[in-house]
Amino acid sequence: RRRRRGPLALVLVLLLALTLSVGAWVLAAGPLSKKSTPPLLQLAQADAVATAKRDGLSATVIGRVFSETADKGIVVDTRPKPGASIDKGGTVGLVISKGPERYAVPPLAEVEEGNARNQLEQNHLTVAAPVRRYNKLPEGTVISTNPPAGQPLKKGTAVTLIVSKGLEPVPVPDVVGKPLDEATSIINDAKLTPKIVEKFNRTVAKGDVVRQTPTAVDGPAGKGTDVTLVISKGPPIVVVPNLDGMNLATAQAALDRVHLRSSVIQVPGGPGTVRSQNPGGGDKRPEGDTVIVYVY
Repeated sequence: RRRRRGPLALVLVLLLALTLSVGAWVLAAGPLSKKSTPPLLQLAQADAVATAKRDGLSATVIGRVFSETADKGIVVDTRPKPGASIDKGGTVGLVISKGPERYAVPPLAEVEEGNARNQLEQNHLTVAAPVRRYNKLPEGTVISTNPPAGQPLKKGTAVTLIVSKGLEPVPVPDVVGKPLDEATSIINDAKLTPKIVEKFNRTVAKGDVVRQTPTAVDGPAGKGTDVTLVISKGPPIVVVPNLDGMNLATAQAALDRVHLRSSVIQVPGGPGTVRSQNPGGGDKRPEGDTVIVYVY
């Protein structure tokens, strides 16, 4: 029996030795061998991949994060951490910097204030107390921002909206009845803009202001607002009718229809027929002018 046990024991010893040797190889140099994760921090993504490859590893991006200290495209973290154990031929996960977290101020000029606030908040910025100024833009419209549009800011930075209060109100002077040059000078001095319209007028002298819009009693107007001045062109121009051969009553009626006056010079004893006139028929004269009629 002892002779039979000897060879069996030897076989068992050899099998145990082989198993230990294979296990040692698997753990030391085989597929279950381990090594340290290389230092890849602060490398550009392409350089980190190349470094891992030279070390018998692969590398892949597993995430991107904002960083105040690393430029865009730089490795800021790895999985596993540098120096930690990793399987030989394993993969290192790279966390890449997106650069500092910044948000540009959106272009908000001529945008309604409420809409502008929403845009800032949607862009991860906050809204400071607005500054309101007189401006030609409608009231409640953004004139500009501080900082200006396009400026990159940290998340949550406050942006000031410069908002229009509308036109600055100024008193409207009364220039009705004044000559055109004087009226326009007064309107300009009041920081308003004269706008001239000429019309015929039978009662206001040529070149004087007939009426204005807005008027002084309408209250203040926005600075720079147009003030329309209606300027008299004097009476309308009419064509003098030809009165030759008419009796006096008919001739006067013809002059009345075109708003002309008559001055009659009559020779006694005649039939009362118009023989001549001054100005003559067909001439042009302002309404209200006098036509001398010679009747005999």
